[in-house]
Amino acid sequence: MSVISFPDSILAPWLKAISNDPDLKVAHGYSGSTGLHATSSQDALCRYPLNTESLISSSEGCSLSSGTGVELFTRHILPSIEAAEHEVILVTCFWAASPTLEALKTSLKRLSDKAVKQQREGYRNAPVKVRICFSSSSLLQKLLHTSSLRGQLYHQSQFKRKLGLQDPGELPGLDIKIKSLFIRPFSVMHSKFIIIDRQTVLLPSCNVSWEEWYEGCIKLIGPIVLQVWQFWKGVWNFDEGDDAKDHFYDNQPGSNAFSTVGTIRTILLPSTHHSSWKFSFWPWSSTPAPSTPLNAFILNILGAAKCAVYIQTPNLTSQPVLDAVFECLQRGVDVTIVSNQRMMLLEQLVTAGRTTHSCLRALNERYLKLVRSYLTAFEDHPPERAAELEEGRIQATLGSLGIFYWHSENAPKVSHLKLTIVDEEVCVLGSGNMDRASWFTSQELGIAFFSKEVVANVRKEFVDTAKANHRPALM
Repeated sequence: MSVISFPDSILAPWLKAISNDPDLKVAHGYSGSTGLHATSSQDALCRYPLNTESLISSSEGCSLSSGTGVELFTRHILPSIEAAEHEVILVTCFWAASPTLEALKTSLKRLSDKAVKQQREGYRNAPVKVRICFSSSSLLQKLLHTSSLRGQLYHQSQFKRKLGLQDPGELPGLDIKIKSLFIRPFSVMHSKFIIIDRQTVLLPSCNVSWEEWYEGCIKLIGPIVLQVWQFWKGVWNFDEGDDAKDHFYDNQPGSNAFSTVGTIRTILLPSTHHSSWKFSFWPWSSTPAPSTPLNAFILNILGAAKCAVYIQTPNLTSQPVLDAVFECLQRGVDVTIVSNQRMMLLEQLVTAGRTTHSCLRALNERYLKLVRSYLTAFEDHPPERAAELEEGRIQATLGSLGIFYWHSENAPKVSHLKLTIVDEEVCVLGSGNMDRASWFTSQELGIAFFSKEVVANVRKEFVDTAKANHRPALM
């Protein structure tokens, strides 16, 4: 792979943060300084090397889509699954009976029929390999889930009865295996992605479930796909002894299928599961979040922001993020936050002890206090402040803060998109929310793009939609 340059102001501190985190230094098979793996034996769900070779990458094509979960599946994800020739890997967090699941069953039947026809005509010797991975399907499933870090592999007799899929005999053209992975009490595998023939990856924000939320999806080709595949193998490990380099299938879609074409500087941002949630019952204490690649990258780009930050997240209860946003405002960076006022309230209270609304209200109060003190200082001591301003010891202005809640007269009623944009140059999409669960306990996967063209397309696809469906939050 050719050398691709990234801004040193972002890359160097980020690599230092993840390399210095003691939680990331002890792992399965760690030997030497070339790779870092995820956490200790109790938390080492990810046997994926956290080094520059495994994280820093590129994409050759990128397309974006939005809608409800079932719309994204039926219009974009399932057609890609039906076009597969060799392998389909589907990873989701939540698995539930739903229109999305019914549509998936139809697509699996079509894929099986195609494979059987190709076998009869002599074009195929083996069935299409299908691997389905999920973390949660019900409260009872999580309470009774195996404590093994290897997860639960489902027997074929359970596909229909427990998971709502067809019996394997109805899909003779497919080789299907299904696994769930969940670590009590709160550690879900929250990442969501679909890999087709190890040539294309789709990363939706939605699950295979019934929620009618506003969602987004990225579709990528290029070297990043292989790195996502290796991440999947490290986390979900079906013990098949497979190596991506041995079976790198040639079934790449044409570039006309993508809105952005050409080499795109891309970084893979995994966030490993942590069984210790480091919760403090003191509301004024702030516990540092694990310096996973995703967490550290978000804090790094917020710390490096110069002009503007845009955050769209289902919930925002992570104190490290709130503190980083406040520091942006102090430096004169404009911040826009789009979230939901009443989404998954019980989950927020259980995992964070507070809600998005209370956290954003506190952030707004901190900001207003900062504005008042700033204005008072100038009014009381204008000559001294003018001198400090001229010498560059204080900011000329504070950043503006805009807080908005998703509000739509029509469905979808809430937004489930996870998006961060900094200075119109870098954006992060993926599964990670800005809530405490995503930052402290859940396993996540994000993708960062250093591309003004990608950011412009992201704004057109996602941000413009949000502008038409949100209103200022009343604090």
